[in-house]
Amino acid sequence: MSISGWFYSTAWHTQNDNILFYTNAIKLYTNVTHILLSVYANGVNNIVSFPKTLLSSGWSNIVGTYSNGILKIYLNGVLRGVLDLGFDYEIVYQATEPFVFGNLYSGSKYFTGRIDEIRYWGR
Repeated sequence: MSISGWFYSTAWHTQNDNILFYTNAIKLYTNVTHILLSVYANGVNNIVSFPKTLLSSGWSNIVGTYSNGILKIYLNGVLRGVLDLGFDYEIVYQATEPFVFGNLYSGSKYFTGRIDEIRYWGR
């Protein structure tokens, strides 16, 4: 599974926002100091991240991958974080579940900025 997109925010360093969200299975989001990619597996949020200080003031390409139990996050083509879950967990996309860009499905935690060229690959 891979997710990818281009993101531009003038508030990277102050916001706690959801960027991409698919139920509780996978989430790309920010906290005060980091960009985080989370996979929910076996009752645990497994997280890989990188500091926001690595972001440029313009557009940034962020890619998250999960395959064979390995979670990775990239910034502008450079690997910035890896986590080995120690087990393989299958994330199955279901059309009845929301895949949300820029906030939570509840309408809270908005991403402040622009999002472009979002991609999701289920393989």
